[in-house]
Amino acid sequence: MPQEIALNFEVARNNLRETRFVESPVPAAADLASGEVVLAVSDFAFTANNITYGVLGESFSYFSFFPASEGWGRIPVWGYGEVAVSRNADVPVGTRVFGYFPMSSHVTMKAQSTKGGFADAAAHRVALPPIYNSYSFAPKANADLEARLALFRPLFATAYLLDDWLAEQRFFGARRILLTSASGKTAFSLAAILARRTERPTIVGLTSKINESFVRSLGVYDKVVLYDDVGSLPLEASVSVDMAGSEATLVKIHERLAEHLVHSCRVGASHWEQRGDFMGKQDWPGRTPEFFFAPSRAQELSARIGPLELQSSIKASLEQFLTDSRGGWLKIVRTHARDIEAVYRATLEGRVPPDVGNILSLR
Repeated sequence: MPQEIALNFEVARNNLRETRFVESPVPAAADLASGEVVLAVSDFAFTANNITYGVLGESFSYFSFFPASEGWGRIPVWGYGEVAVSRNADVPVGTRVFGYFPMSSHVTMKAQSTKGGFADAAAHRVALPPIYNSYSFAPKANADLEARLALFRPLFATAYLLDDWLAEQRFFGARRILLTSASGKTAFSLAAILARRTERPTIVGLTSKINESFVRSLGVYDKVVLYDDVGSLPLEASVSVDMAGSEATLVKIHERLAEHLVHSCRVGASHWEQRGDFMGKQDWPGRTPEFFFAPSRAQELSARIGPLELQSSIKASLEQFLTDSRGGWLKIVRTHARDIEAVYRATLEGRVPPDVGNILSLR
């Protein structure tokens, strides 16, 4: 019987526009060490969040999770996988999980049992943030619901952690919170969580003209402002949460608000080509932006309230969000095998409409 071949999608670490497909043999059981499993990666979401993983692949070690050959990287994604080969009695063939995967059809992991799933205990992942190394059992469910969970679960978790942290800081005394890339799924997840609070700042979504109607239709922002109009924002105590990573836009916000900007928080890099020196710029008008790293906040909260309590709280909040936003605005688009390259390029170039949710598979 011929050995099955895995398909991997890789990007050049120093040029995200350069890509390739690489084939590799799928290990048989005899090739695995004790405790290892091979997962067949099925459906995974691909959003601007994954572009951020690529942009920060070196500086934040996102390329370290799933190593490739010298100069190449595998951008991590969130989705589903099923154990296809196993040398682990606790994780037999057919076990299905949700978690963090490479853009590959198959991946080998060293499964270490945890409550409700397992962790990848491979040596190269031990020092990496544990939130990315955990996999939860996921029996097959409704395909549409699974697609929405794959699209929103990681983004919503970041939004949840941001909301919790901002509330802990009492929003720095701000009367207004500005969210860039307001059409993005992380931004409007945060806006939706913030909107549930009885005491909160005004929620302002910053967006482009082309996405204005969509952002207004979401109903989670108190106000919507175009990037071109940032220079006329009223002067009042504000927090900026930057999902876009466009240095030009962020400088405009800082120049306009100056001392009225009580905190500036950087989260994503969806406008990656306009980001400038993401971390190194020092001469900001007013406050210097600080980077919010969700895994660090998750570790802090897990230590405080326990990882299961944190996961349960995020899950309940996400279920409420999905129930509240169950309307037909999100169009799930599925793409397979080598055709995924077109979706990658459209996302990289900012050409994916905000109402589209891309679910990919290399199988």
